[in-house]
Amino acid sequence: MEEAMLDFFYRGVTVWIHDCGYEWSTDEPVVGRKFLYFCYIICRTLAFNARFNKDDTIEPPAPNHRNLPEDLDTFQQFADEVSFSDMLSEWRDRYEIVGTLLDHKIRDFCYVWVDVEYGEPGLWTQGTLEMNNEGKSDEDLAMANSSMPDGNWSKRKNDMY
Repeated sequence: MEEAMLDFFYRGVTVWIHDCGYEWSTDEPVVGRKFLYFCYIICRTLAFNARFNKDDTIEPPAPNHRNLPEDLDTFQQFADEVSFSDMLSEWRDRYEIVGTLLDHKIRDFCYVWVDVEYGEPGLWTQGTLEMNNEGKSDEDLAMANSSMPDGNWSKRKNDMY
């Protein structure tokens, strides 16, 4: 299963992310290992839910980037549901994860690990941020920047991936 999931990650998910204009925020092999763990958690959750008739959901960790509302909006626009569904339909033979009730979590996983400042999506977000800041005083901008994360994110103890 590990080999199948890595194939899906490198030739499916990663290609889709690149087609959307993004890059991973860290080395691809690191994200690949995180994806393997993510797939393991999904399989275990599905088995647990089936055995005990539970409806537990998987909570993603905090994103590995600044995570502004504009970043999420841009991601949802560039990595939209249609392109995601098209990618999944090409990989429907990966029944371990694709076609399950949790396959939509792949998109959540991707948002956690993409570089939101890279490429066309990053430029789009930067343009949105600049438009939102037009007409604001220097003091207002300093207050807004002080509320932004500083990039020193820490993992919570129970983060999924």
